Amino acid sequence: MKTLVCNEYVNGTQAAEILGKTRRTIGNMIRDGRLPAHRIGNSRELYIRRADIEAALTPIPADADVDAMR
Repeated sequence: MKTLVCNEYVNGTQAAEILGKTRRTIGNMIRDGRLPAHRIGNSRELYIRRADIEAALTPIPADADVDAMR
């Protein structure tokens, strides 16, 4: 189980470093539902999947309909 945590998940501090955000911002993103987080085992620590961090780094393309409304 420890290997799974090391390879697939990172903690909030590591996620903050990867995303270039503060730990507080990561906590807010988790609380707001913008960044899914999981508890593993009996740990109090929240872990974020690397795939979810990569998704947060991917820009959302602008919708053509939104541009037409401007």
